[in-house]
Amino acid sequence: MIKDSKERLWIGTLEGLYLYDGEKFKNIIYEKSPASNYINFLSINNDVIYVGTNNGLFQLQNIFNEKIEVLKFGIGEGVSDLETNLNSSFIDSKNRLWFGTASGLVCYRPEKGSEIFGTPRLVLKKMLLNYQNFEYSKYCDRLDYKGLPLTLDLPSNKNNITFELDGIALANYQNLKFQYKLEGIDENWSPLVSTSSITYSALPEGDYVFVARALDSRGNESDEIRYPFTVRPPFYRTWWFILLSAISVGLLLFAYLRFRLKREREANEKERLEYHSRLLALEQRSLNASMNRHFIFNSLNSIQYFINTQDKLSANKFLTNFAKLIRKNLDSSEEGNLVTLVQELDRLELYLSLESMRFKDRFEYIIDCCEEIDKENIRIPAMILQPYIENSIIHGILPNEDRIGEIKVEIHEKDGQLIIRITDNGVGIENSIRQKQDIDGDHKSQGMEITSKRIELLNHLSQNKFEIQGPFQMEDEYRSIKGTGVILKIGLENLEE
Repeated sequence: MIKDSKERLWIGTLEGLYLYDGEKFKNIIYEKSPASNYINFLSINNDVIYVGTNNGLFQLQNIFNEKIEVLKFGIGEGVSDLETNLNSSFIDSKNRLWFGTASGLVCYRPEKGSEIFGTPRLVLKKMLLNYQNFEYSKYCDRLDYKGLPLTLDLPSNKNNITFELDGIALANYQNLKFQYKLEGIDENWSPLVSTSSITYSALPEGDYVFVARALDSRGNESDEIRYPFTVRPPFYRTWWFILLSAISVGLLLFAYLRFRLKREREANEKERLEYHSRLLALEQRSLNASMNRHFIFNSLNSIQYFINTQDKLSANKFLTNFAKLIRKNLDSSEEGNLVTLVQELDRLELYLSLESMRFKDRFEYIIDCCEEIDKENIRIPAMILQPYIENSIIHGILPNEDRIGEIKVEIHEKDGQLIIRITDNGVGIENSIRQKQDIDGDHKSQGMEITSKRIELLNHLSQNKFEIQGPFQMEDEYRSIKGTGVILKIGLENLEE
């Protein structure tokens, strides 16, 4: 038992330390272990109490405060044995504490204060890669004086790294704790841990700095150690691989597109040749249709008729125009798909003049071409108008014997298109169908069908747009039939030579 300056009693027992202030007892808890509460002696000097236990020496300071400051002295602090002897303490004239232990006499000099503890030190002992030792020089340029790499440059498959630390403390080294963090992933210190080995697994590529420090039981911190290292990305995520892959993909895409383009060109060329072949065949059929056996036979009969009737002038005129028409048709077959508008109109004029002479006084015709149109340079498909004129004569004009027929061809330009309108004042489509049994219409159907197919093929082969509207039946305001019409629309773009 001891008494402090305020006449309070401090009592050491086998169950702990108690304080009696004259009114009540209070248990002073400074450590919870049973050996620490087995008190062998108590000493006091300037209100600093020394408690000898079976678990070392405890120093209580600031005993009048609500929270008493406790320091422990054990094996790490120089005490030869944790078990102190009963009533073995003595304070000399120099305020030194002498006390006995199971292993000998110990002297504590309080004037040294906390110098006996010092500041803990922390060193990096070694590192492991993928949980194994490795040769540092493979992943660094230089080593420090301790043989450790100054920094590490690790491949992507060496991304499990272990740091083994070693803490040094002159006092209570058993209670040394460690804290660490990895800059680049987390910026906060880890909780205090006793283990000195830290492992980071499956680190992604990036630059990192490992930071660690040690703390002793009194909260003294060591200097931080900082260790930078880098985990390289896998080869498939490096800039050169990405660039090479992009170039390779670009080359493959270019080769594929070039191959596709070549195949498409070949297919287009094959299709164009097929269309061209079909067009040539249709042009030949168109020529045959325009010079069909009925027309030639009837034309020759007309010439024979003029000769027999001694109408030499008409015979010569008919024969001359017939020869010109045959020559123009043959010339058109040699010139290709397109002829000038003036050539087509000349051919149409010859054909109408022949039919007008052959069917004397049965119809009249008008070819009206706008003067602003450049007939010499505009090109249109050859022999494209004659089938519709022939259809108008045979199925529109001739069945109507009550009046003189009229065929009108009007040509003008509108909205960038060449508009060709062919009309007649014949019996109309409905009456023509009813009278079909009286008229041989084979060459009519064939000629118009050929022309329709030619227009379709020309739309595939040419940049120009060709369109046919009709034939359609025309009616007046009283819904009486007044004839048949057809309209051809040809884009003027690229039509001029």
